Amino acid sequence: VWGGHNKANPWAGMDCSGFVSQVYHDFGIEIPAYTVSMEADFHEISRDEVKAGDVGFWGSHGHTDHIVLFLDHNTMIYEPQPGESCKTATVGSYHPDWYARNDAMQAKINTKNRDSSGLAFKL
Repeated sequence: VWGGHNKANPWAGMDCSGFVSQVYHDFGIEIPAYTVSMEADFHEISRDEVKAGDVGFWGSHGHTDHIVLFLDHNTMIYEPQPGESCKTATVGSYHPDWYARNDAMQAKINTKNRDSSGLAFKL
């Protein structure tokens, strides 16, 4: 749903930025549900740095019009056009213009990927 982002009822439908905002909300991180407004909550990273929780933007800074969430270095999940359901794709099929990270999300992901000794492990 174009412009959709009802956090009280995510089943009502959402667009790309509403989806990313909802996932971050579910992790306890509040970000806007509009791509241009979201930019301030992220810092740009290189393609080589991308990992789970990072995002990809389409459009130049201040003029973005689409966003995806990365599940891992090569897989993104996103809301496509109105009327279509959430999809996954490889980054090679649809390259973002730039990649970005939210440090609060990375801190949560890194915490979840540690065992009781504090050592990192893979899921």
